[in-house]
Amino acid sequence: MSTNSDAYPRTETYYEKLARLSKIQEFQKDENGVLSLTKRDPKVKDGEEDPVLKDYQKDYKFPKDYKAQPSAAMAAAARAPRNDTEKKLFAWRERMNGVSVNMAPNVKTEKVTTDEGVSMMSYTPVLTAPYETLPAVMYIHGGGFIGGSIYLTQGFSYLLAQVAHVKVFAVDFHYAPEFDYETTTSENYSSLRYLSEHADELGIDPANITLYGESTGANIAAAITYMDRETRYAKQQALLYPLVTIDSKQIRELTPKGAGSGPVGASGDFTTLIDTIGTAYTHDKIDKMDPLVSPINYPDDVTANLPRTILVTDEFDPLHEEGYAFAKKLAKAGVDLHYLYYPGMTHAFLNNVGLFAQAEDFAWEMAKWLRG
Repeated sequence: MSTNSDAYPRTETYYEKLARLSKIQEFQKDENGVLSLTKRDPKVKDGEEDPVLKDYQKDYKFPKDYKAQPSAAMAAAARAPRNDTEKKLFAWRERMNGVSVNMAPNVKTEKVTTDEGVSMMSYTPVLTAPYETLPAVMYIHGGGFIGGSIYLTQGFSYLLAQVAHVKVFAVDFHYAPEFDYETTTSENYSSLRYLSEHADELGIDPANITLYGESTGANIAAAITYMDRETRYAKQQALLYPLVTIDSKQIRELTPKGAGSGPVGASGDFTTLIDTIGTAYTHDKIDKMDPLVSPINYPDDVTANLPRTILVTDEFDPLHEEGYAFAKKLAKAGVDLHYLYYPGMTHAFLNNVGLFAQAEDFAWEMAKWLRG
């Protein structure tokens, strides 16, 4: 389904909501010592979904034969499913969707290929001076470890590049079940190293690189931060509605009662879903409690030395409690942490830039945080 610019709802109502959200600015330490900011639209009742979610479900119907735009890396590695589980995962992959609008048409895109052959799409805003050096944001997309692509949320990549005046690099990496966590983390870590080592030719500041991931992409970003604990290529990390554990026991403890998997786009029991994608991702080569795949299990000494972090969760998302649990862990360890919470929103709301004012609001919040 292609974006319909005629339906672009940057209406007065959209702007009014954005204005209300923008006025909510003050971070305060909560009862757990987490520096927090709750971005609740005052016109949405406590405990209720933002009405825009129902409007989206009503107005944007994906056809039965819809197929998501595939990752170029995964399309080149396409193969048939090998069992019934893979059939289900491939079917879910094909249905992953989102509607967004390019709100920054002057941002230029260019394909970048690393020394290891990993492709990235760069998003560059209009420069204020010739040969201007920009901060860099390396974006790791979500998709349950088994799907997604740089295209699913590229609306946010365009927007962030413009409002934060940064150069965004979206990594097109290989993922499960065709590949395991070792390939995924290796490709993303080598991409981070490439940005640092080739900063001059890329027009970026090697001392100002941010790792940014959404959902399972945030899990991967946290793994790259773990791998980067000695090299320190990344200055800071941004984790959006992160999956911070794939261990079944921890998932059960950290998932709100009655939470299904509807908000993440699949059907069935949520614990079973995470166990399935976790197994597809690890290929049973690593314990699911290992911090490389479950960052909530970072050792204390690693946690205490994590870089500056911004972490975002939202209300109607089975991942929001584990995301907050990770925020508490970081705050307790003394990490420079900013925690944002969006009541009324659901998982992957950044897939809908231009439709959900909260997505644009976060772009401005992240821009401020990046400058901090």
